[in-house]
Amino acid sequence: IKSKLLDPLKDPDENVGGFSDPDLDPISTTDTVIALCDAGILKNVATEPVTRPQRFSELVIVVDFSKHESDSKFNYSHIVQTADHAKAQGIKFPPIDFKKLLNSPPKELLVFESHDDDCPTVLWFTLCTKEFRNLEDYKPRSSVKPPDDKAFTDFSVFGSGTSYGTLNFSYTDYQFDQLRELMHFNVTSNIEVVKTHLAKAVEKKKRRLQKYLSKI
Repeated sequence: IKSKLLDPLKDPDENVGGFSDPDLDPISTTDTVIALCDAGILKNVATEPVTRPQRFSELVIVVDFSKHESDSKFNYSHIVQTADHAKAQGIKFPPIDFKKLLNSPPKELLVFESHDDDCPTVLWFTLCTKEFRNLEDYKPRSSVKPPDDKAFTDFSVFGSGTSYGTLNFSYTDYQFDQLRELMHFNVTSNIEVVKTHLAKAVEKKKRRLQKYLSKI
């Protein structure tokens, strides 16, 4: 087994090296333990695999499970890191008002778009519970018996006492269903926004193809 860092700006074929490539580092096939590096050390959300120019992406949908201080206070610095890293790599990312973003309250969906046809629009979904917790008589897609009298939507994702801490690796079926239903709601409640940007992406694709064909 060999490993190699891929250059997101290169054509995919240029990133494919043979086993004789001197830049490849061998990984043992006999060791019982192999140490791997979590990409989250650099930043929580890596969009480069789908935003690099060779992908010709018009719309990118991110479902972000990054940790925040509490349900009422989000730290969006990881989005800033994603945008900055893309820029450093020469990859286009929609413009962001960093100051405004960092002072923004939690939202279920953040939309980043550019007037540049070669820059994809990014729809960024979060684990914001603001709207979900205020739902009345919500009927979840869950057959698990509630462990207490609290409403299905009444739970915290972030902060002290949460069941979803970074170092918690096991969840009850009920806790899993709550998190799943939260993200399902956050996406489906914004489905019209998604449809609008899908339609825009189709038109953008047409313009890009026309521009490409005009050069042939």
